[in-house]
Amino acid sequence: VCPLGGGVLIGAAGFWVCPGTAAQYGWLCALGGVVAGFSLLRLLNHYVQPVCPDCSPDHDHAACSQSLHGFSAPLFAAASLHSFFDGWSLGVAQQSSQQLRLALLSGIGIHKVPEGIALGVLFLAATGSAWKAWLSCAAVQSVMAIGCLLAVAAAPHFGPSLISALLSIAA
Repeated sequence: VCPLGGGVLIGAAGFWVCPGTAAQYGWLCALGGVVAGFSLLRLLNHYVQPVCPDCSPDHDHAACSQSLHGFSAPLFAAASLHSFFDGWSLGVAQQSSQQLRLALLSGIGIHKVPEGIALGVLFLAATGSAWKAWLSCAAVQSVMAIGCLLAVAAAPHFGPSLISALLSIAA
């Protein structure tokens, strides 16, 4: 499920968001933003918290009674940050062209289905409780609305260059 969700986002970014940003602001801005976004993700993954559950701190989980004990708080924080920026990207896109708005809405919307399933499985393993997993997923995904509302409020104060840069980084 995780590779499917990632593949959807990569496809939307590569075939829709980047070309749309490039058409409006040039390929240098579009590709520069993608490089900046990947670099930021790499730095967070290496120095702050592993983004991928497979890269999480390694100890013998087989000896534990709960498969991902101690992982729910970092997962919640990372997934909430991810959802915030999904919403932020949607909000910022409202100040852009119709093509970019549709690209981000479609890419993020389709991506949320496998992401939600993957988060549910991870939260279930981390908490050991179905209702805690459902509640955690709902809370994480609701952060997207906060990001979107903040971006809609702030984006009118950004110039077209900053909006383009932010959308490139989102891609």
